[in-house]
Amino acid sequence: MSDLNKILKQFELLNSKKNFLSIINLAKSLDENLQSLPQIILFSGWANLNLNHLDEALKLYLKGIKQDPNNSNLLTNCGKVYFLKEDYEKAILVLEKSLKIDDKNKDTIIFLSRALFSFGKQKQSFKLLELAINAELSNPVYYFEISSNFFKIKEYNLAIKFYSKVIELEPSFDDVYLNIAICFQQMSNYEKAKDYLFKELKQNPDNYLVYYNLGNIFRETGDFEKAYQNYLRAIKLNPGHSESYRGVTIMKKIDLDDTFVMNLKKIKKDHEKNNDEQSLLSASYALSKIYEDNKKYKESFEFFSLGNSLRRKQVSYSSENTKKQFKMIKELFTKNFVSNLQGLSSLGEKAIFILGMPRSGTTLAEQVISRHPDISSGGELTFLQSIIKKKFPKADYDLFSKDVENNLEDLSVRIGNEYIAALDTIDNDLRVTDKLPFNFIFIGFIKTCLPKAKIIHCIRNSKDICISILKNYFPLDDVGFAHNEKEIIEYYSEYKNLMSHWKSIFGNEIYDLQYEKLVSDSENEIKKLIDYLDLYWSDECLKQSSNKNIIKTISTVQARQPIYKSSVNLWENYADFLSKEFLSLS
Repeated sequence: MSDLNKILKQFELLNSKKNFLSIINLAKSLDENLQSLPQIILFSGWANLNLNHLDEALKLYLKGIKQDPNNSNLLTNCGKVYFLKEDYEKAILVLEKSLKIDDKNKDTIIFLSRALFSFGKQKQSFKLLELAINAELSNPVYYFEISSNFFKIKEYNLAIKFYSKVIELEPSFDDVYLNIAICFQQMSNYEKAKDYLFKELKQNPDNYLVYYNLGNIFRETGDFEKAYQNYLRAIKLNPGHSESYRGVTIMKKIDLDDTFVMNLKKIKKDHEKNNDEQSLLSASYALSKIYEDNKKYKESFEFFSLGNSLRRKQVSYSSENTKKQFKMIKELFTKNFVSNLQGLSSLGEKAIFILGMPRSGTTLAEQVISRHPDISSGGELTFLQSIIKKKFPKADYDLFSKDVENNLEDLSVRIGNEYIAALDTIDNDLRVTDKLPFNFIFIGFIKTCLPKAKIIHCIRNSKDICISILKNYFPLDDVGFAHNEKEIIEYYSEYKNLMSHWKSIFGNEIYDLQYEKLVSDSENEIKKLIDYLDLYWSDECLKQSSNKNIIKTISTVQARQPIYKSSVNLWENYADFLSKEFLSLS
């Protein structure tokens, strides 16, 4: 056996043991000529990749490709690094080249599909996976990957369908039961979610993510003690899982001298050392909540600022894009345009929209209203946005505007009927609330397609709204502006201008519900609200804290408490750390 073969055998043995640091040290001990061989670079690059040393891995792979430009393994691994560095354009170029050389490499196909999806080329991502499935009908990997794509675009039923195919092909496939459970959880089908979580436990009894997700389910359904116990089980199985720590802090006040804080700070340090940004992000928000609960606002501000800086890097958001969108909406839905469409539809009696800025009191409003015997809680529904997107699919704002201008008259009744049919799936008999805050953008569509719908606009002190957004973690990318103080201020200004536009057209047809009045004079304000909804009075509406609704938002704990006033002027606790622009909000 040649010396090179012996060395490669050493690398293979170390790799089988996942001893990546030893691989790097072995590579460095070789003379320069051996280090530069593509076979050695594959091992040393892979080791650096697994240790999250992305810059070093990229440097090695580029060096190898320079010597062997048609080595598909080097190209694929290089594409992986570009993907992990979020340089999707370069990832696509390298992975497409690799695919031309070897169109059977699963890693190439999977990472290319992910890069395409992340780069906004969703159709190409789906197409690539469909071709892979057709070429290998019995390969569960591609079914699993296409399921993940469907999950990302919130097509949970389709995701479940393909995950089920994975189970059919390979019942022991990693995480498939867990992923199906999360789909059912997102659809608020908690019994099925729990069934699949327990199936995952049979496959993998030490999967801490099962207990973490059980914690989320119990928290969202209001069983905080069970949620707490499941988060602790997750932490026991994985002491470094900062998201489980964050789950605990959402529900419980932790004293600063508690060992929980010491452990969380150690985890934060470990994540900083390992450059694990997602885990560091969760730890930062958890520590921020602990310090806020203990009235240590400077430390709280520092921790959520760190969390925000990390989260902002993960989301794609443009203030300029928001300005263009809102400008287009105002220019499209003029008084004349709206008046020409009025009278075409008489739909909407079933629908109650609760909208406004995030953290403006929409969850509290829904908790109050849905205690009424004639009202069913829908939560944050995406039905309206989905229907509008399907009817008017143009992404370009000018083309979208022209499409709506030319075709809304013909489609308004159809849009209204489809939305009501979607509400019927929640409750066929009762009126249903839709508390997606961002429906404020679509009030023009609501008033033309569902003219009899009720619209409740939740208003709250601007500084309290903005600080509440700034200090909280929003795990979905829908709230892209939420992790930068300047962008929050700019978004709030755009929202305020758009709401002034709607009020100038629709006036008192939009009911303004002031949060501060609601918490200080609850009974009178609730009676006015119920009167606006054309409902008979029910004392049940005063028992908001006993509502058993599912609450998926940040307000999951607060909304289950009796109405309280302590969050009024909360921003003042952070006044010393906020910008002049923030303090000038009105």
